[in-house]
Amino acid sequence: MKSWANVLSLVGLGILLGFFTRPCIFAQGDKIGCRDHPLFSRMQNFEIDNCMESRWEQADFRDEKGKRTKVEGKYFWIHYRIKKGSTAPSGLEVVRNYENALKKIGGVKIYQEG
Repeated sequence: MKSWANVLSLVGLGILLGFFTRPCIFAQGDKIGCRDHPLFSRMQNFEIDNCMESRWEQADFRDEKGKRTKVEGKYFWIHYRIKKGSTAPSGLEVVRNYENALKKIGGVKIYQEG
């Protein structure tokens, strides 16, 4: 049988470990209630600043000719910000990141401005 001193030492150690590892768990800084889109992983050194998810919404997209068209369905809006002390990628890097992610899941780019 363990002595009470040993049991208290183990409990104390558990509390200390929990206290010191907790900042690592929450270090990401995402807004509470927000999460990444289920089909895309986030770019490195970003955190979620704000978000909105709706069961059914309408959004404007462009068709293959560049004409605006409305699309309805499940809606995700996620705003990311670069983590403090990190270097922001260029706009082109962000676009290529999403293009590559779409290709991996069988998506096809149908329109590009410019």
